[in-house]
Amino acid sequence: MFKDLRQMVTFFNRNLPSGITPMFSRIFIPNLTTRLISSSLPSSVPSSLDNLPKFEALLKETREFEDFLHRVSWTNETELREWAERAPKVWLSKRKEASLDKARQILSHGASAVKVVERTETQKVKVTSSTERRKSVGVPMEDVWNDDSGWGDGDTSADTAATAKSLQIDIDDDDASCWGLDEDIDIEDEGQKGDERPSMPVDAPTDEDGLDNLDWGEWGEDDPGLEVQEPIIASDVAPAKKPAESQPAKRPPSSHSQDITLRESYAITSIPDAIMDIIVQAVDEAKRLSAMPPSPVTPAAPGMLSIPSLVLAAYRALAPISYSTNISSNMHVYNDCVRIAEQLQSLEVAAELTRPNNNWDTDVNLIQSFGKRHYAKEISLQRTILCDSLDGAQGFMGCTNFPQSVDCQTAISSVVARIKEIHTSWSQVLSPSVLFQSVGLLLNTVVTKLINDIEDIPDIPAADSEKICAFFEEITALESLFPDAPGTAGVSTTGFHCKNWLKFRFLQQILDSRIADILYMFREGHLEGFETEELVDLVKALFADNDNRRKCIDEIRSGGH
Repeated sequence: MFKDLRQMVTFFNRNLPSGITPMFSRIFIPNLTTRLISSSLPSSVPSSLDNLPKFEALLKETREFEDFLHRVSWTNETELREWAERAPKVWLSKRKEASLDKARQILSHGASAVKVVERTETQKVKVTSSTERRKSVGVPMEDVWNDDSGWGDGDTSADTAATAKSLQIDIDDDDASCWGLDEDIDIEDEGQKGDERPSMPVDAPTDEDGLDNLDWGEWGEDDPGLEVQEPIIASDVAPAKKPAESQPAKRPPSSHSQDITLRESYAITSIPDAIMDIIVQAVDEAKRLSAMPPSPVTPAAPGMLSIPSLVLAAYRALAPISYSTNISSNMHVYNDCVRIAEQLQSLEVAAELTRPNNNWDTDVNLIQSFGKRHYAKEISLQRTILCDSLDGAQGFMGCTNFPQSVDCQTAISSVVARIKEIHTSWSQVLSPSVLFQSVGLLLNTVVTKLINDIEDIPDIPAADSEKICAFFEEITALESLFPDAPGTAGVSTTGFHCKNWLKFRFLQQILDSRIADILYMFREGHLEGFETEELVDLVKALFADNDNRRKCIDEIRSGGH
């Protein structure tokens, strides 16, 4: 190109009259320079390092052509030389443009193929002795699950201390917390709110639930800015029973740290790996540039690390329209963000290329937060749907009277069907720990609202009580969605994933019990999940005013003394 231009200028310079040449050059050269800088030269800039020698040759020809124009006195401007001196920015702009265009093409095709990937992580966790675990929990869990109050399995010996030992984690940490789900999720369940304000109804969840702090696979130790959720321990919802005086003295509690390896599989779409290919290419070119001998383009090496941030920003902007709209779409976004964050953390970026405005951790945090927001959005949506379904029962008052009985049955049936549908869909996407934690959150929303609704009923006739117990039994069938605790048979982990599950089951027992049975459970410490006035109100709603009821209420208010 410059060879032809040089020949053309030489021809004009030789053949035009000397009086016309200066006037012609003042018109011709600015137009030529503008056209070169705006279209011809940028289109010749390569988008990869493979054609870098040709680009360096183009820069050299550009400078030599302007020197030629100076020698023939056709111009005194230095626009072409200035463009050549901006070579690092010019080449970097081209690379950014090419990377963003490729990212847009990937996202425009949408999430197509789905594949399963495995995550492996080794972490240190605190392992406590069985003595200390039992002390922290309060009552041995086998007394809760296998008491003879009617709903435990008397043939099953459920020792959660042994279960926790087989899990190699503290009893306070459920299966999902191994992956850090509950530490950074910081979800203040409606169940927790229900414990603090038992008379308050469960409202639809808000953004204040803290779901955007979800961090599957992280332990929260490296992010002091996140408030860790209080662990869900059985003593919050399970009874506390003092050990018998005849028990032998126990050894002092002891604990130690132990490495455990966690492996889980989850599904991702084709998008994260395609996005990471662009990012890996940019990082690789940055490393190659930094290792090259000094050239007009090598100063662009640090700037190459801004390309991943731009590509990830494009992903966050276009993701909402790149995924199909269904019950699992937000969970696919969440998993894809988890995958991208993992791959970003595994990239090795040369220290000399890192600058303050090339903060790799910021990109990781942004993509993780983006995934958490989509997870939070889906959980909030499903919570709202479940609460709306239960609202159709109008608090379950008069649940044996038509047509209220139909509305109550419809509400329970729709909730059970919805949770089963969610479990089926999400089980094909989420890892097991996240799946059980997520379904547990939704189940906790349901049981907490049921608890609040029943406690708000001022008078519960025997027929209504029996009908409500039947409704509760339908909800209890959802226990099959959760696995048994490792190393045990028939001991479900539902209580670990659903905070108010035990309180819900004991409420079912209360509704189907005599005053003597309620007093027995109270004395044994099984009802410590209930506030004193909660129990008093339930007794008043269930039984007629008589001496037995008054004695029961007095004993409850006196704390059993």
